[in-house]
Amino acid sequence: MIVWRKAFHSMPPVSYANVLKRSLMYLLIWVSELAVILYIMTDGQLGQLISKWEREVVFIVTGVVLLLWISVSRIYSCFQAGHTRMLIGGWAGLFWPLPLTLILTLADSENNPHGALHLISDNLHIPLLLVIPTLYFMLTEPGTTKKQVLKFMGSVGVFIAIFTAVCYCFYDKPIPEENLLQQAIEFKVDHVKSTKAATSVKARIINHTDEPAILGNCDAIILSHPNKGDFSPCMCSRHAGLPDTIIIPAHSSISLNLVFSQADINYGLWLCFYEPTINGVTYQSNQFCGYAIKAQLPTDTP
Repeated sequence: MIVWRKAFHSMPPVSYANVLKRSLMYLLIWVSELAVILYIMTDGQLGQLISKWEREVVFIVTGVVLLLWISVSRIYSCFQAGHTRMLIGGWAGLFWPLPLTLILTLADSENNPHGALHLISDNLHIPLLLVIPTLYFMLTEPGTTKKQVLKFMGSVGVFIAIFTAVCYCFYDKPIPEENLLQQAIEFKVDHVKSTKAATSVKARIINHTDEPAILGNCDAIILSHPNKGDFSPCMCSRHAGLPDTIIIPAHSSISLNLVFSQADINYGLWLCFYEPTINGVTYQSNQFCGYAIKAQLPTDTP
């Protein structure tokens, strides 16, 4: 408590201007990183993604973020420059999204528990993007040395290791072999009707096991760009609405009527899901985008 009182002081105008400049540069670096990642995830079609955004929403969100950033910078500048303030900025700069992502990922953990890798990736991929802007912010803190910054990053590494260990202790689940999944579940397209506006697909999910199969967080995706038979979705890919959870009876199938706007099914149709229950065993997702089964089209040979 004494340390916090010593760190807190009245706000000199020069200090606030310095903090505001550095915090806006932090924001600019992060947004630039996001733009590069979105460009890669859309296979260079970032403009196509941005054109779908509502301008009013973009302006409102941008305004709120800037006002919030100015307010936080004002509060931060009230602390005395140096090591203590650097620690506050470092932890906040890296992990400010963590409370929100934890709430979102754990909200339905009782009914739809997450696997360890799924939980780790959902909560740590944003802090990973914040490393570079946070390092900039810390290294430009008056009275801070590189040695202090390196020591802080070591503490962050320990925190991430503890977080990872906790996830594995409480959320770890078995991972199915790829052959098991391919033999258990089949995704098949029976009919396709395409127009300039939409592509309508009649498909089936077939369960070849002796017990009901459960697929969680399901999604049907048509890739927007050619690939080599691999599942490599971008943010321009077309999605069709599916129930969050799909249950297929043993040795049976369920039918799906899917509608995709302006999509070319020849690029590949995939059924994606997380944490399948096969033969009574629930498996965790072994990759960020879960599991993906490619659909067999009417023109494909079995």
